Amino acid sequence: KICKTYSIQCYQFLQPVPVVDYIPLFNETLTDSRFAKYPHKQALINGYKEVRNDFRNESYQYLSTYDISSLFLNYKDGIPYVDSVHYSPRANSLISENIFKIVEKDINK
Repeated sequence: KICKTYSIQCYQFLQPVPVVDYIPLFNETLTDSRFAKYPHKQALINGYKEVRNDFRNESYQYLSTYDISSLFLNYKDGIPYVDSVHYSPRANSLISENIFKIVEKDINK
């Protein structure tokens, strides 16, 4: 509503989570394993599927939606997560860089 009221471009990003689109390459285990247990993991996977479909199928006049949740699918720069909900510093940088590239394209239009 704020975006529409002030006619500004707003962004929403679907960011990576450990249980979706990430396969541990270093046999790492998350310190909080409740998200790896089936009911929580499946709920997150199902929720992400619904949100992804919404991002693909909906068009919002003042809200640009971007799915960057698969950013760590082929992550080769160490471990992207320090626990089940926090990113490593390098992973945070990668997310920030990707968000900036998207916003920068709009700024330069």
